[in-house]
Amino acid sequence: MLITGLCAVILSTTLKQSSAASDHNQKTLMVSVTIDSIYNHQFQIIIPVTINKHFDIGSDNGDVRNRISGIKYKPIGGKYAANLYINEKTNRGVNIGGARSYSLELNKLVGWGIASSTASVASTRMVKLMQSSR
Repeated sequence: MLITGLCAVILSTTLKQSSAASDHNQKTLMVSVTIDSIYNHQFQIIIPVTINKHFDIGSDNGDVRNRISGIKYKPIGGKYAANLYINEKTNRGVNIGGARSYSLELNKLVGWGIASSTASVASTRMVKLMQSSR
């Protein structure tokens, strides 16, 4: 069964970010990934991330297993280099995914589309780096 609305999975993990700011001003960085395809209609997952620490998250949406993994590096000039792998795999054997390098800026949406020739399916991915107060 496909979920046709916005499905958000928020993984709550306590992460400590080293910062020059005082403890009450510490921020948590999160990567929001939205997948839109015939298998995942506006499926969104929000992942708390730590600089220079690898993450690997799996989340089911009906008969689709979504996997997002990657690493985000220290910012240079307000831009965070990040390597992400995003994959959709259905119980019927359709497997759409790939890796990509980014230069992410806070609250700026980055997106791209991919196509699977074996499944005749197009899919878009939107990625956004966000920050929240602790």
